[in-house]
Amino acid sequence: MLYEEYVHLTPLQRIWESPVTEKPVLEPCFAAAFHGIELCFLLLAEFISDDRKYVFRRPRIEMVASDIQKQCMLLTEVVDGELEEDSALISRASLTQSFPFEACPPTTKQASHSPCLQRLIDAITLTRDEMTVAERNSLIKVVLNITNTFDSSFSRWTVGLGLEHQLNELRVAAGLEEEARFRTRARNLDYAQLVQPEVVEATLSTEEYEHEEDFFFRTVHLGSECWAFVVHNRISTAQQLAEEGQWHLAGSRIIQAAKMLHYLGDHILMLTSMNLRDYLRLKVEIQGTSGEGSKAVKAFRSKLENLFQPLLDAISFHDAFSDTEDLLESSFSSHSIPGPTSSPSHGPHPPPSNGTPGPTGDVHPGQNSSLQSEEAAAPSSNGQAHALTSAHHTAATLERSESKGAAEQQASPAATRQDSGAVRARERLQGLLEVYEEPDSHAGLYNYAKALEDVEAGLLAGFFYKHFSLASNVIGSESKGTGYMKSTNKAIAALKATFQTPVYPLLDQVRSDLGAKIDEELAHLKGRIMDNIEDNIEAKKARSQSPPLLRRLCMHGVLS
Repeated sequence: MLYEEYVHLTPLQRIWESPVTEKPVLEPCFAAAFHGIELCFLLLAEFISDDRKYVFRRPRIEMVASDIQKQCMLLTEVVDGELEEDSALISRASLTQSFPFEACPPTTKQASHSPCLQRLIDAITLTRDEMTVAERNSLIKVVLNITNTFDSSFSRWTVGLGLEHQLNELRVAAGLEEEARFRTRARNLDYAQLVQPEVVEATLSTEEYEHEEDFFFRTVHLGSECWAFVVHNRISTAQQLAEEGQWHLAGSRIIQAAKMLHYLGDHILMLTSMNLRDYLRLKVEIQGTSGEGSKAVKAFRSKLENLFQPLLDAISFHDAFSDTEDLLESSFSSHSIPGPTSSPSHGPHPPPSNGTPGPTGDVHPGQNSSLQSEEAAAPSSNGQAHALTSAHHTAATLERSESKGAAEQQASPAATRQDSGAVRARERLQGLLEVYEEPDSHAGLYNYAKALEDVEAGLLAGFFYKHFSLASNVIGSESKGTGYMKSTNKAIAALKATFQTPVYPLLDQVRSDLGAKIDEELAHLKGRIMDNIEDNIEAKKARSQSPPLLRRLCMHGVLS
């Protein structure tokens, strides 16, 4: 609990876990995302007001403004991303649809007020006249970028955000004109109820900060927790969709999570702009807590590993079906039964599963959400038919597969049973190789696997590597962290293991094996394109060195 208390996480978690919408769909994600944005409003206000003469304010201000823009775009993908999915019948949560709708958030005719945004407006008003010309021009650019991003991200919504009037106040404070597009709408989201921005503002106003970089350090970590919450929501939703065989939809959620993990890596790197001396003085006093204390971060790898299981289940189901088909075909042949056996034409597909979403997933137990009604009623998103054409055939396949496995287990000696794990690994590798080698037959599974590759890169290269880079940049790779346990108070160099250990080693093996296989099959074509380019270069060189008359004849095609 030390880490949670230090970064003020608990008050925000209470809001995420207690939605006000009657049938919440994306409200917890909406609240968490805007908490991250509100925290950056506070950071901007603090950076603009920073009177340390040895701190170069401008790059820090521009850095946080860019962070706000990234958050707005990520939030738009979460709320409205389904509009871009061809297989989604109707977006169940998009705020671009007419109100009211099922699971719609509360609205009000009144505008809302953000105390965090107000702090930013006040900070600009108080310091603008003291800024250099370069700082004022930079500030104008920052405010333009923020307000334009708010407009491009949320203007399609049929209700206002409720903060439009404050965005105009922000423009005026920076020396810009008001814009009609930021005037209060007839109906707005009840931002005050949904986000409760005063709770975010309290992280600054109710705490005494004795060290210059303390608020910055805590707030960046708290902002990371906000988006880590959304990442887990996307992963939980993807898990359920994959278990239902909705491969393309699941892949879309996974790609969203991958983008957020890349963002989190950039977000945490903002701390490299801390003044080193001031931070090291703080570091001594926060010995006992660390970013390693984040439960959300600790759970990233295991949650992502779980996403691999539906893919393995689909391949295993396909293998069991193939074995049964071979047996049936052999049986039909031996008894001279005419007619072809039924076989799938579109590749492996797992049996439907009533996957249980996480506590913050898009689907909540006991609720008749439109995710359940729309996506469950929709055809499989990869356009593939189920591997078996009838319930009777499914039962026969499973029964035959189970009987075969039981017989093998009884007949095999202990040594053979010990090797079953290796045999299963080879079977899985072969099944995945088929998916990668024949993407036209297994489009849904292939794109799901590629989404897993994206999210693996997001975790390892996007988040863990950048966290290592942060620690190395700030305190040096041979230094120790601030963990409260002996196991966590370790050299920063030990963080290398977090990004050097793959999440899906089997996918890496598949890529290597497929590459080696195709290299062997097409060995006779090795280097053909480059050889042709080299031949053309040599031919041009030879023509350029030939006598003028001969060159003209070659150019006109008389000679080749």
